[in-house]
Amino acid sequence: MQLETEVMILMATYNGEAYLALQLDSIIAQNYQNWKLVIRDDGSTDGTPHIIDAYAKNDARISRITSGNIHGSAISNFSQLVSWASAHPADYYMFSDQDDIWKADKIAVSLHEIQAQEKIYGKLIPQLCYSNFQFIDWQGHPLPQKLYLPPQLQLGVLLNENHAWGCTMIINAAALQVVDPIPLSAVNHDYWIALVVAALGRTKKINHDLILYRQHTQNVSGSVNNMTFASRFKRYVSNRSAMLGALVANLTTIKLFYSRYQKQLNARDSTMIASFIKAYESGYVQLVLTLFKYRIFKLGIGKNAVYLYTLFLLQNKVISQIKQNSQHESTL
Repeated sequence: MQLETEVMILMATYNGEAYLALQLDSIIAQNYQNWKLVIRDDGSTDGTPHIIDAYAKNDARISRITSGNIHGSAISNFSQLVSWASAHPADYYMFSDQDDIWKADKIAVSLHEIQAQEKIYGKLIPQLCYSNFQFIDWQGHPLPQKLYLPPQLQLGVLLNENHAWGCTMIINAAALQVVDPIPLSAVNHDYWIALVVAALGRTKKINHDLILYRQHTQNVSGSVNNMTFASRFKRYVSNRSAMLGALVANLTTIKLFYSRYQKQLNARDSTMIASFIKAYESGYVQLVLTLFKYRIFKLGIGKNAVYLYTLFLLQNKVISQIKQNSQHESTL
């Protein structure tokens, strides 16, 4: 591993004073030291900006930017970070939440894995590597729950769910250029990145726990309590409005992705996604037939059973809501 290889870490913050210093300390303690940390704060009202500025004062590799004027969500924060990074090239890019802890070899192992991929496929091909992680509670104690992550990201699965978490990712320069700009109406930045790179490049799981992923009441996404079968079933049945919003966001993301990249997709993937969108709009029966034809499934029998039931309940409402959203946007 050559020292001149630079890794740019993009961190989005908002009212994160409780755990931010621990995260920053874990990045500074990395055994690979040629990195830059670029932080964009989304208008924090607590001590987050002061913590960032104090660390930046003591370490020239850390900086806080104010690029972009859109605020109010994690997706907008990371989207504007990615656009800023696109104009400030580095060799590789990683993404950081404000409340996790990176293991000391996270950068080194991630860099080794993606460079091995580039030796096979080349630097001009978009590449993404994502790792396992260890759940911890709000005090930093390990939690027993583990998630199964697939060895590679499959587009048929990604049409329904993403298994590459942004805080575990490393991408190369080719990947960053092709994902930018990330639409503000996408589900989140990591889902968009996973979709694009899985379709146009190469992905691979790193079989190591490289971060401690903190669970607390302020998690933007990825709460371990929402991942059990019982929790999913209860959520899908008792909170249909929330599930409607999730399905609308998911299909909106897929439609945005297809609109932008359809000419770059191979024939099979293009046909699969076009058929998925058309079937979604045609009705439940046609949608289910299309899911089975192209094997567009989530990972796990239980999740798929609940997913099919949820589509039965909400498919028409998803399409109606997307039409309403489009009409609203056209009047703005």
